[in-house]
Amino acid sequence: MSRIVSFVSCLLIFTACALMKSEYSEEVKKDLPSNAESIPQEWKSAATTGDVSTSWLKTFNDPVLEKIVEESLKNNLDLKNAQAKLESSAASARLAGAAANPFVDASGTLQTIGTLDGKQINNRSAGLNVSWEFDVWGRLKSERQSAKFKYEADALDYEYARQSLAAATTKSWFLCIEMLQQTNLAKNNLSVAEKNLKITETRVKYGKSSRQNISLAKADVATRREKLQTLDNSLQQSKRALEVLLGRYPAAEIKVSAQFPKMIETVPAGLPSEILDRRPDVQAGELRLKSAFYKVKAKKLGRLPQLSLTGALGIPSPMLKNLLGGDSSYFNTGANFLFPVFDGGTRKEAVKIATAEQKSALASYGSTALTAFKEVENTLSNEQVLKEREISLQEAVNELEEAVRHRRLEEQSGKTDILSVLQLEAQLNQNKSTLITLKNLRVSERVNLFLSLGGTF
Repeated sequence: MSRIVSFVSCLLIFTACALMKSEYSEEVKKDLPSNAESIPQEWKSAATTGDVSTSWLKTFNDPVLEKIVEESLKNNLDLKNAQAKLESSAASARLAGAAANPFVDASGTLQTIGTLDGKQINNRSAGLNVSWEFDVWGRLKSERQSAKFKYEADALDYEYARQSLAAATTKSWFLCIEMLQQTNLAKNNLSVAEKNLKITETRVKYGKSSRQNISLAKADVATRREKLQTLDNSLQQSKRALEVLLGRYPAAEIKVSAQFPKMIETVPAGLPSEILDRRPDVQAGELRLKSAFYKVKAKKLGRLPQLSLTGALGIPSPMLKNLLGGDSSYFNTGANFLFPVFDGGTRKEAVKIATAEQKSALASYGSTALTAFKEVENTLSNEQVLKEREISLQEAVNELEEAVRHRRLEEQSGKTDILSVLQLEAQLNQNKSTLITLKNLRVSERVNLFLSLGGTF
């Protein structure tokens, strides 16, 4: 019998030692497409070398925008929700760590046992119960590590949520500027159309133009009025969306700037390999992978025996001592040994579940890293394309303004009709509107670039 016990003990110790040796290592990520060997030394798209900005919000040089972002971080309800979840995660991590500490419970009793010689006998007693599980194999330590890494991942998710909120608020601010400029452009276009109508009516009155031109001019006024109504409604909706981000009532009352901020010419993009250590969402993915690793380890160690110590101390009331005679206080200690024999496969399946979750965390981390690289490459590419498009479109607007000026002079001298002028003006207005949208795309894409690079605001 003693030989069997010795054999089982040696087998348990050997198995436990093998499990305890398995520590998280970079090897667990070697097959990821984001490993160091597959990451290029430089970005494939055009980029300026240098350190990534640690305060990108200030690069827009807009104090009002900075206050708006500060307000959103303070009052946004979704961010408060994320903060509450982070506090819950922190408590869960502390709870996991508490399992390795001794548990002490105090108990007390107050009861009436009976009467003796006409006297009521009461039992008053107090006691302490102590239990402490020895973390022989490191199961509790692994659970604590898993919970710790999960909390750290949640904390990075919260930080990324803050950065994303700052970016969303900034882009919402820029959208309001775009809608305001589009609305002002529409107002100006409507004013021009109304002046055209008056001039046309005067020329028809003196026989210098046909009545058909009056109908065309009126149609142009109606079209531009409808355009203004649509854009004004879009402006109100944009303001309400921004106010919700700020935690305000959506009353469309917020005052926005009339002009887009002037951007710095180039943005240092750093090195591709730095993304893995700089972006909070990528770092969170790796920490979740670590958490999943230690969760698997804890489940495996849970199949080994558990050893715990217990102790109890109790003191009864003096009356009960006299009744029972002698000292009826008690004190005891003991060791409890739990050896899993048969659980219907519960512990085995728990290991399989944790292993599958680790594989999922590994794939999720790789996907997050690849998405991060893609976002940077896309935003760097868009930076150059949008800049070139804006230059070309600005040139087109300048030339069309000159063409409209000459066409109007020709119409006034009777060399062309008003329809030709209106068609050219419509082309000019469309280009101006597109230019405003393009400017918003450029500043918004700049925000996306900062966010994708992992720069702080």
